[in-house]
Amino acid sequence: MALPKQYGKYIGIMFIVLMALIVYLIIKPFIVLILSGAVLAYVFYPLYLYTKKFLRKETISALVVSVVILILIIIPSLFVVVSVGDQTENFYQSMKERVDGEGIGICTGGENTFCSVFNFLNDPEVKQYFSIEEIVGKASTSLVNWVTDFLLGIPSMLLDFIIVIFVMFYFFKDGRRLEEYLKRKINLKKKKTEVIIEKIKNVVDSIVFGNLVMAAIQGTLGTIGFWILGISNPLLWGILMAFFSLIPFIGTAAIWLPASIILLFNGMWIKAIILVAYGFVIIGGTDTVVKPILIGDKSKIHPIIILVGVLGGLSLFGMMGIILGPLILGIATTLFTTFVGDRK
Repeated sequence: MALPKQYGKYIGIMFIVLMALIVYLIIKPFIVLILSGAVLAYVFYPLYLYTKKFLRKETISALVVSVVILILIIIPSLFVVVSVGDQTENFYQSMKERVDGEGIGICTGGENTFCSVFNFLNDPEVKQYFSIEEIVGKASTSLVNWVTDFLLGIPSMLLDFIIVIFVMFYFFKDGRRLEEYLKRKINLKKKKTEVIIEKIKNVVDSIVFGNLVMAAIQGTLGTIGFWILGISNPLLWGILMAFFSLIPFIGTAAIWLPASIILLFNGMWIKAIILVAYGFVIIGGTDTVVKPILIGDKSKIHPIIILVGVLGGLSLFGMMGIILGPLILGIATTLFTTFVGDRK
C-alpha cells in the first residue's frame, strides 16, 4: 500500500534531519579542532598571500606556511612545557616543605605592619578558623594537578595539533573560494553581505589581536619583570598572567599584586614598590598604548561578552575555549545587533 503524497515530503525532511544528526555526531569530536584551524588560517592568511606571491602555486604556498607555523609553535611550546613543568615542581616542593615544616614563613624580613597582620593570622587560635597553610597547600596542589594533567595529555594534544594544521592548510588553500561560495548562497544583497562580513572580520581581529596577542605580550612582560626582580618561577607566573589577562575586571593583577604583598611581608619594600609600579605602568599600560595599535578603530567587544565567553568557552571547549568562546559570542552578538538594527 502506497503512502499518501503529503507524507512523502515529511519522509524526505526526516531523512535530511537524520543525516544532519549523523554528520554532527561524526564531526563533533573535531569541531574545536576545525574552528581552531580556521582561526589560525585567518591570523596567518596575510603570510600565506605573501608567500604565494613568490611561489605562485596555492598548494605549495599553503604547505610551506603550514610547516613554518608548525615549527614556530612546537619548538617554543616544548621549551615552555619543560620549563613550566620544572618550575611547577619546584614551587610545589617549596610550598610542601613550608607547610609540612614550620609553616609558610613568608614573613621573615623583620617586624612591620604587614608582618604583624601575618603573625596574627598565623596565631594558633586564629588558625582554627583560618589556616594560611591549608589554603596555600590546597592552591599549590590544585596547580600541580592541573599542570600534571596537562603534561600527561601532551601526546593527545600533539595529535589534535596535527589535525589543526591539516585543517589550516585547507583553509589557506580553499578559504577564499569558501568565502565566495558563502557570499553567493547567503540570501542578502551584495552590499549588505559585504558589510556583515566586514563586521565579523573586525570582531575576529578585535578578539584575536586585541585579546590573545595582548595576553601573550602581558605574559611576556610579566615573566621579564619577575625574572629581573629575582622572583622564583617567573615563566610559570608569566603564563598565569597571560591567562588572567584574558579575564576582564581581574587581569594580570591577580598574580603580580599578591606577589607584591608577599614581598612586603618579607620586608622587601623597594622590590614590592617596583613590582606594583611595573604592574600598573608597564604591564597594565599595554592596554592603553599597544592595544589601540593592534586593533585600531575596529569593533571593541564588551568586557561582559569576553568574560562570559572565556568562562563558558573553557567549560565547553577546554583550553581553546579561551579563544573560541569570546569569538563565537562576539560574532553572534554582531549578527544579532546588525539584523535587529535593520528591522528598526
